[in-house]
Amino acid sequence: MSNGGSANGEFLGVIQGNMAALTDDELLRVVTIEAQDYRKEAIDIAWAELRRRGIDAPSPQEIGRIQQQSAEDKQNASLRQLRWLKFYIFVIAADAAAALYSFIRDFGQISVGWLAFRSCQLGLLCFLLPGMIRRKAWAYYLNWLYIALTVYALTAWSSTSWWGPPVFFSIWALPNFIYFSKRRRLFLRP
Repeated sequence: MSNGGSANGEFLGVIQGNMAALTDDELLRVVTIEAQDYRKEAIDIAWAELRRRGIDAPSPQEIGRIQQQSAEDKQNASLRQLRWLKFYIFVIAADAAAALYSFIRDFGQISVGWLAFRSCQLGLLCFLLPGMIRRKAWAYYLNWLYIALTVYALTAWSSTSWWGPPVFFSIWALPNFIYFSKRRRLFLRP
C-alpha cells in the first residue's frame, strides 16, 4: 500500500514542478480556461503556485483577456507550422536563381528542347514565388506542377536509369505532397 502512496506523491511532485515552471499567464490559463483539462489535484497545485507568487484570483476582465489570448493563439496555431514553407520558398528562390544562371550559361550550347524546358521552368518559378509567399490559392495548385517538373528535371539531369524517378520522387515529391496536402488550408481560406 505504501508503493501506491509513494507513486502518488511522486506524481504530485512532478505536477508541482511542471506548474512551477509555467509563467504567470500560463498558470492563470490553467486555473481558468483549461481547468476542465486537469485533475483537481493539479488545479490545487496551480492555485498554490499562484498564491506563492503573490497572484490573486483573476478578475472577470482578466479572465476575458486570457480567453481572448487563448482564442488568438488557436487561430494563429497554423502560422507556427510554416517553418517548412519558409524553407520551401527559399528553395524556390534558389532554384529560380540557379535556373536563370543555367539558362544564361547554357544558352546556345544545349539542345533547343532543353533550353525551352529551362525557360518554362524559369517562368514558372518567377510566377510561383510571389504566389507562395502570399499563400495564394492558384500558387497552391501551380506548386504541384513545380514539384512534378522538379522530379523530371532531377531525373533528366542525373541521367540515371530505372532508379532515378523513384528515388527523386521519394526524396522530393512525396514529402512535399504530404506537407502541402496537410497544409492546404494555408492557401485555400474559406
